[in-house]
Amino acid sequence: MPFGLKNAGATYQRAMVTLFHDMMHKEIEVYVDDMIAKSKSPPVLIPPAPGRPLILYLTVLESSMGGVLGQHDLSGKKEHAIYYLSKKFTDYESRYTMLERTCCALGSAVADHLAAQPVADYEPMRIDFSDDNIFLIEKNARDHETWTMLFDGVSNELGHGIGVVLISPEGKVFPLTAKLCFECTHNIAEYEACIMGLQVVCDMSIKKLKVLGDSMEDNRMADALATLAVMFDLNLEFELHPIQITKRDVPAYCMNVGNDNKPWYFDIKQYIKCREYPYEALENDKRTIRRLAMNFFLSGEVLYKRNHDMVLLRCVDEEEAKQIMTDIYEGICGTHANGHMMARQILRSGYYWTTMESDCIKYARECKKCQIYMDKIHVAASPLHILSAPWPFSLWGMDVIGPIDPKASNGHRFILVAIDYFTKWIEAASYCNVTRGVVLKFIKKQLICRYGLP
Repeated sequence: MPFGLKNAGATYQRAMVTLFHDMMHKEIEVYVDDMIAKSKSPPVLIPPAPGRPLILYLTVLESSMGGVLGQHDLSGKKEHAIYYLSKKFTDYESRYTMLERTCCALGSAVADHLAAQPVADYEPMRIDFSDDNIFLIEKNARDHETWTMLFDGVSNELGHGIGVVLISPEGKVFPLTAKLCFECTHNIAEYEACIMGLQVVCDMSIKKLKVLGDSMEDNRMADALATLAVMFDLNLEFELHPIQITKRDVPAYCMNVGNDNKPWYFDIKQYIKCREYPYEALENDKRTIRRLAMNFFLSGEVLYKRNHDMVLLRCVDEEEAKQIMTDIYEGICGTHANGHMMARQILRSGYYWTTMESDCIKYARECKKCQIYMDKIHVAASPLHILSAPWPFSLWGMDVIGPIDPKASNGHRFILVAIDYFTKWIEAASYCNVTRGVVLKFIKKQLICRYGLP
């Protein structure tokens, strides 16, 4: 019951009489603040005897568990209880599987008993450091002699392939791949990959090797090599050049505003105007320029971008972009909108550049006036206001408790409770179901007829 209620004892008595009216004075005795369950042969716990095996009886349900630890007496025929545990699972524990709940119950029963029976030869843990001469241990210390081998095999409807990756102590990577031209299972493909890697290791005279199979997270490269060998047919009549894997930090077609004193659209404009590519452009770069040029239109010396609704947007360079952002954001009709809104306003005005949205967001964040005068959203929470009643029984609070499982002997599963805010007086009644008619009946009978209209 909440602290401060005036008739908590009476309400408790009424609730207990409603729930256990057919069991009182027989199996249950109800007092003001306690209950006693009667039993003809109550269990008596005895102290555990050292050296005797423990017997565990365990019952695990969906939301609770119970366990009893026992031992045989000296005759070995009669069992005595030495410890018992009854526990309701938490919300997280109730979502476990049956096996996980059983393990949880087993651990709780045994661990709690062992914690209550400390051993006599207990020694505290030593917290001093035995290796005082060690001043530094490097976490990622590199072994300068051990190589690492990753292998994997693939077997599917397209064929069979194997991949091996050798990593030197200095971090150099040596990829190897091969296609298996005979029928095999997935396990045989993995064995072949391991054997191929070990053969290469023997040819390279590697003394120390660390082997990682396909179950490791760092084996993605070996898996990719095995899949690559399966995807295409090899023609041994022609020489196959090694596959080069490089890393690029910037895209082939630079998307930044301004580069080498040239606007971002210079290469596209030159291709549309003269059908010329940049100097030393790769085939992939040429293909990208051709694909991008399809969305642009050149009128004289002015380049336009075709929008999704076929509206032509004038392409601007770095200096023009800064001036447009200044006019839109804080010009005569500027409203200091956020970055996304400002980008949409620029599009409606008929201008375009590639990094428009990110530039608008950065410009809005760096605005000094917005940082000074913007609304302070990270303010402290305001205090809560207590509902105060001017006189007794003028303001009630109602709530429903339930459903209660198991239900009472009369079938009631819900308790409807009302509390007066002034006197803390409560009224409660139990029902089978809480419906609109039940609530109206409760208000009329328990509140209005007794204390008047609130």
